[in-house]
Amino acid sequence: MDWKLQQPGSDALGSFRRNLSKRLTLAAARATEKAARLARDDTRREMRAQRLGGLANTIASTSDRQKGRVNVADISVLDVAAFVELLSERGSPRVALASA
Repeated sequence: MDWKLQQPGSDALGSFRRNLSKRLTLAAARATEKAARLARDDTRREMRAQRLGGLANTIASTSDRQKGRVNVADISVLDVAAFVELLSERGSPRVALASA
């Protein structure tokens, strides 16, 4: 018998790469969302500890995942974000304090 080693075709790896890219992008989106939520909660806790309880409610967080803006097309263009923001009287974002 004659044995040969052949490299798999690009089709075999394409599906694996797409699936891996999707999973990594979604994991990054979950991680940034969680980081923003933890930063928001820590900021609120610190504000309440300084007796600024009511003002703590003006701190909010949002993320691309929360808004449904996660693009899972290709890992080379990975772009996910989450923010902790200060809300104005009308409840609209006023100033971005941190980006994760």
